[in-house]
Amino acid sequence: MWKIIFVLMCWIITVQWLFPAHAIFLSCLGAGWMGIYQLESTKKVFITHSLALCLPFVVTYYFYSDHLNAWWLADDPSLLQAVVENGIFPHFYASEVWRQVSPANLTPWLIASLGIDWHFFQLDPFGYYLHHFLSFFLVLSVSYIFLHHYFSPVVTSFVLSLFVLSTPIAHLLQFLMVRHYLEGLGLAVAALLFYLKALRTQHSRWLWLSSGCYLLAITAKEIYVPLVVLLPFFPESTWQKRIKYLIPFIIIAAMYVLWRAEMLQWHRLISGYDSSLVPKLTMGYLYGLPHRFLHSLGWLTTWQITIFSTVFVLFWMILFKQARSAQMIFILVLIVLVAVPLIPVLTILDTRYLVLPYFLLCIGFGSSLQYLRMHTSLIISISFGLILIAASVQTITSLSFKEMQQRYRAEGEFILRGDAGTLVQPIGMYWYYQGLQQLRTKVLHLPDSTNVCYDSCVCASDEPMYHYQAIQLKIDNFSENQARCAVKNQTLPTVTRLENDILFWQLEPRHTGQYFASLSKNKKLHGQFFPIPATGQFAIVAEKVFVVFKYVSATGETSYSPTIEAIAPISSLP
Repeated sequence: MWKIIFVLMCWIITVQWLFPAHAIFLSCLGAGWMGIYQLESTKKVFITHSLALCLPFVVTYYFYSDHLNAWWLADDPSLLQAVVENGIFPHFYASEVWRQVSPANLTPWLIASLGIDWHFFQLDPFGYYLHHFLSFFLVLSVSYIFLHHYFSPVVTSFVLSLFVLSTPIAHLLQFLMVRHYLEGLGLAVAALLFYLKALRTQHSRWLWLSSGCYLLAITAKEIYVPLVVLLPFFPESTWQKRIKYLIPFIIIAAMYVLWRAEMLQWHRLISGYDSSLVPKLTMGYLYGLPHRFLHSLGWLTTWQITIFSTVFVLFWMILFKQARSAQMIFILVLIVLVAVPLIPVLTILDTRYLVLPYFLLCIGFGSSLQYLRMHTSLIISISFGLILIAASVQTITSLSFKEMQQRYRAEGEFILRGDAGTLVQPIGMYWYYQGLQQLRTKVLHLPDSTNVCYDSCVCASDEPMYHYQAIQLKIDNFSENQARCAVKNQTLPTVTRLENDILFWQLEPRHTGQYFASLSKNKKLHGQFFPIPATGQFAIVAEKVFVVFKYVSATGETSYSPTIEAIAPISSLP
């Protein structure tokens, strides 16, 4: 008992020093894990598991409950627009309908999930976020059941709490548009859990449940498709049994390939984002990757990096010492399957891409803690777990979403329900505001009198122009900026065509400077420009596209093309 009291007192002093604003909560959290450790030696199984699972729930609510009061963010309005215009089910079978959402990815589960919310909550975002959190709690519950086959309750609770206290989860719980990553993860873990049950019990019902979860998981996100490759290496039962049980997964994976080819078209079967808009992977990017990864994970201090690196190295030392060859092969295959999908997006690395790698990293930390739990004293094993928690809390407390939430709400409310006017220099991408404009006219039946403008040289308006400043929208005067627009409508030699849902362009090659393009499916130009090469292409499902090209010279001089209207030939229309 004195060991537990000693560790708890050290933990209380540490959190009071590092996190005074959260000291009481974290002290109680530490006491909770001490209690689980004590309960493990008793026969109170239900209480032990309930407390162990409850702690990650409590951590989630404590640090992220403010997310429940957020407004629509990022891609949310454009996804709701897709639900309003086409419903749910056509996104699973109608290629032309789905490719209006995304010609690069196939994730109709997201539309279905948000579509259910739309049916019950319409334009009230609170219900959507409540569903979001409930989905995450289900992910934690399924993960707990699966991981408990390998870890003790206290270690499993540590693992899931580490996962909760991460930047990928902080962002995924904030943005509704990435719910499919969460729900897909839960379905993939459920598939593994039922597959494990099938191997251990040899009952076919578990196999069918596993394959059904796999089927749903791959409709959520493509990163879960490689699960079929991992299952033969699962370190359970025999090779013959695993291969036999693999048959339904192979059939589902084959059907997925055909379905994906039909929905995205064969030439985009394995492609993601258009190469013309994704920066190329250069040696400079490779040199900066470690820093980008650390920044994306929120490991910004030396002591954090030291702690995570120490436990990571410990994991590999234990693995090489204890693991059988089958376990080593499984882990290596798993790392490859998780790492390969990251390669095409390394230059546009986003926190959400790291949710699956970080989940596996937390399991690796859990393996280290489980080894220490079994082979060392209480002080060492619990201390390592609490140190990891402290480093993770440091990551979360350095994040702040409040200002972003306020700005999205103010700008979004103006576009959705405001009076006539133009919003300039907004925070979001143009499709965010275009989605709100569609909801404004089709759902609220308000006049189409609000607009958004990123570049006043492209989309200047006689209506009042509003700019977000100090948590509110203020009228801005852009007349002083009109002088710089004198070079608009200059001749930029271009060849542009729209064919087979792809916009092709060819501009005059120049050795210096940078070309940009602004695309819109209607004449309401927004002026948001993206860097492009002189020659390239972009997938866009539309009968016509309005394009403005911009060239910025090495000396900063800017030229704009006239608005170019690219019309698809009748034979290429869906």
